[in-house]
Amino acid sequence: MYPSYNNATREGFLLLSHCLQPKSRGSVSLKSSNIRRQPKIDPAYLKDYDDVLCSHRAINFAIQTVESPKFREYGAEVHHPDLEECRHLPRDYRDLEYTECVLRVAALTSYHVCGTCRMGADDRSVVDEKLRVRGVKRLRIIDSSVLPSPISGNPNSVVIAIAERASDVILDRASN
Repeated sequence: MYPSYNNATREGFLLLSHCLQPKSRGSVSLKSSNIRRQPKIDPAYLKDYDDVLCSHRAINFAIQTVESPKFREYGAEVHHPDLEECRHLPRDYRDLEYTECVLRVAALTSYHVCGTCRMGADDRSVVDEKLRVRGVKRLRIIDSSVLPSPISGNPNSVVIAIAERASDVILDRASN
């Protein structure tokens, strides 16, 4: 997909761009009550078209950066993957249709997923405010899956805060 990465005669860099608050929401559900069966995971990437538009804007912002005078001094150029599915389109990220094609065929997701076991007081939440799994005794979830929506950045500090709070709750040190 990116053959120029294998060219040892040239220096290169990777400039990633993405939307911090995607609107698309996936799901994780059980296929059966058998714990050995894998869950059904539907990430629903780009299901909400606003995520395509946001990604298009993010990519074009990155291109503006690469096309700045300082980057040009170093010979920076934008790479367009040779994707069979997108060959019928002009290879130009300024073209929304081309960008969408590349996104749907070759885009990568970030690695800070959250929200699969949402915490809250309503019936749709998987865990309650004390991180207890609803309907299951003696089980808590203490990770980024309890966050109801994505964080605009690395969730490490937030997950640490959740864990600290959970330890207080478990040890009955939490104030009401």
